[in-house]
Amino acid sequence: MGKRRHSSRLSTQMRHTALYNAELVRDLADALYRRATLTVLGHALVGLGLGGGAGWAASITYRDHLPAEPWLPYAAAGAGALLLGLTGLFSGRAQALGYRLQAQLALCQLQVEENTRGLGRDRDGDDDA
Repeated sequence: MGKRRHSSRLSTQMRHTALYNAELVRDLADALYRRATLTVLGHALVGLGLGGGAGWAASITYRDHLPAEPWLPYAAAGAGALLLGLTGLFSGRAQALGYRLQAQLALCQLQVEENTRGLGRDRDGDDDA
């Protein structure tokens, strides 16, 4: 018997703590959009850095087997940065799409709730004049 009373008290407390908050949904959707933007930017920057470093390191490592041109390490770094930067950009865009989709789903649910908020009152007859 003691367990049952505790369980009902707990479920009553839980019902009161989880209330609908439309502003929270909007804030979370905004945060998801910011995260999507930062994901694209971050992936592109990491790709640029890694590609540039890898190109530079490859040109220095294999300099004995390449023509002795002073611009070659810079060209290799630029080519590596371009290649991995674009790869990072496309990878970031693909991941950001998931964040944007989550934000749109949250906003869609919010809009559905706002559109249907008054329907329950109209059907119950509360708004009849």
